[in-house]
Amino acid sequence: REMENETAARDLMQALSKGKLPEAMSCAQMKLLDVLRNYAIYGEENSNDMVAKALLKNVKVSKQDLQKYCFELLSKANVVSVDEPLELHRSGVRINFPKDILSEVHTIDLRSVLNSPLRKNLTEIPTLTIDDAETEDRDDAVSVIEEVGNHVKTSNIYVGIHVADIGSLVSMDGHIDQEARRRMATLYLPEGNIPMLPSELVNGFGSLDPGKIRPAVSILARISNSGSVLDWEITPSLIRSQVALSYEDADQAMKDETSLWYRMLTRVDFAASTLR
Repeated sequence: REMENETAARDLMQALSKGKLPEAMSCAQMKLLDVLRNYAIYGEENSNDMVAKALLKNVKVSKQDLQKYCFELLSKANVVSVDEPLELHRSGVRINFPKDILSEVHTIDLRSVLNSPLRKNLTEIPTLTIDDAETEDRDDAVSVIEEVGNHVKTSNIYVGIHVADIGSLVSMDGHIDQEARRRMATLYLPEGNIPMLPSELVNGFGSLDPGKIRPAVSILARISNSGSVLDWEITPSLIRSQVALSYEDADQAMKDETSLWYRMLTRVDFAASTLR
């Protein structure tokens, strides 16, 4: 058994020194690879650092910084990225979501959230989202309704800002909730993002996609033609977006009086300009 382990370790290190992994990784080699990866990240703070050092010294390298050499070996074999967020690993921030969290996403009961009597039904109000063209998670929407009159400058308007109520979909103290508390926010890095919530949730029930009834928190304001806020409220709601526009789409629609969204978008612009 000991001879098998020594052979497995030798074959692993020989492969790594050539910038690759063994074609068929044994369980022993996978465990040793994990030891090396932890050493590359945590150095001597890793509990198995002596095992990692012994493996690296068997490659007979002249470099004194074994931790740096270990990282270089693993990056050449694509075990870690050259841009690996080491500080995040060291601070305990998990990049991927464990299976128990992803499994919980599939148990979310959207129907019970939508059937809550506490939510104001705004699904018949014309509503749209405006985001980057490649956006997959539409987390806010806007709606505008005219109170009276036909001219943008002679009628009061109701403006709605609707934010996806993802919190209502997450069970308190459940796996998703606990992980979100640990992460606290989505981290935006040059090489990518580390989300606070699973994309399966954010891009699924948590996204205000066209034609889908979704829970939201809505800020509703009645604004006069002079820009005064006559009244307002914040309420849990149900909304249904009619369309997902890109910023380019919205700009084009505001220039085209024949566009279905021209009237609504010009009223949004009017409300924004009078409230500045």
